[in-house]
Amino acid sequence: GVDLTTTRASAVTQVETGTLSAGVVNDGWTAGVDIDFQESTTSYSASWQGFTDPSSDWIRYRACVGTTAGDCDVVDWIDVDLETELHVLQDLAVDTDTTVFATVEARNDNDITVTTSSNGLLMGALGPVIAYVEIADPSSGTGHATYAPSGALSVAWSVETQAAIPANGCELIVGSAPGNDDLETRTVIAADGGAQLDLDLDDGESVYVQLTCTNVYDQTAVLRSAGTTVESTAAVAGTVR
Repeated sequence: GVDLTTTRASAVTQVETGTLSAGVVNDGWTAGVDIDFQESTTSYSASWQGFTDPSSDWIRYRACVGTTAGDCDVVDWIDVDLETELHVLQDLAVDTDTTVFATVEARNDNDITVTTSSNGLLMGALGPVIAYVEIADPSSGTGHATYAPSGALSVAWSVETQAAIPANGCELIVGSAPGNDDLETRTVIAADGGAQLDLDLDDGESVYVQLTCTNVYDQTAVLRSAGTTVESTAAVAGTVR
């Protein structure tokens, strides 16, 4: 007889042997680069990488934006398929000094998901603003002094910062020319609003002060005063008859 051999094809079931691992989500407009703050409150971008699953052929993503990690109260879930970036260009309902987070959900072809969030981006972050810095009139402590005594100089300033971004510190330099620090350099506190300087100055010498303030995100502001002439006795206007 004829020897007949029958072969039956069996169904193959893919068994999930690997693990869908979460990657890293970065706030910011450059892929793979994380930033902590931006000036804009109307747009947002995030990117992510490092989601892996050795047993799956593909990983698809969706992402959202919220005011806390894992929430989607700013931008609801958006399916981005195989993309690894999310760009939100429309007007966002985000207040200044608000931190937002991107949350990314990855899903493999076995319908297994993993979710992770960014570390947050401060929206509307503005650097410190120095309204003024000047050698003050010794008689009143305010206003710019055209003449100043040769000993103690009173320096006044005003620095404005956001509540969420306090000034990290200010440097005050005093020099005989604009931008010079040949007379004194000291660290001051922005909120103090002024300082007394004891300097040995010569009559007729010009003095300039410059204030540099930096916030916790290294945003910097610099302002320099007009020159002030040193006189042991300030000139007094006479009477014209």
